[in-house]
Amino acid sequence: MSNAGWSWNAKADVEGTTISTYRSVGNGGKAQYRAVITIAVPANASADVIEVVSNETVIVVHTNQRCSKEAIDAVVAFVITGDGNGSGVSVSVDQVGGDNENYGSARGTTGTEISVNVAISGTCTGQNYPRQFDHLLTW
Repeated sequence: MSNAGWSWNAKADVEGTTISTYRSVGNGGKAQYRAVITIAVPANASADVIEVVSNETVIVVHTNQRCSKEAIDAVVAFVITGDGNGSGVSVSVDQVGGDNENYGSARGTTGTEISVNVAISGTCTGQNYPRQFDHLLTW
């Protein structure tokens, strides 16, 4: 499960920083699987989904996470499922990154949540956004 020549599957803007996500699966092609990606950011951080590839759903939520002067603490969580391929297939979130930074990676299995905690460089706008499912984009 290499990310050599990796290509994003979802992009979001978090306070002016574009973060991109990439995932891979151990069995079959990437198109046989779909992911629900949740990007959780502090209540006073702006975040918008920019682009999503097919088989992906991206949800942005505002939570009580920290937003300091140096970084925006966020959590990017994936739940990956397959089309009739059963559960327990090895998957990885190979990269959550932005602006030439790799914020982290994680491994897990289909049907379970795989989370990556990230500290995105930047500051929050200060506006409090409602703590709910703010943006949902599905392809």
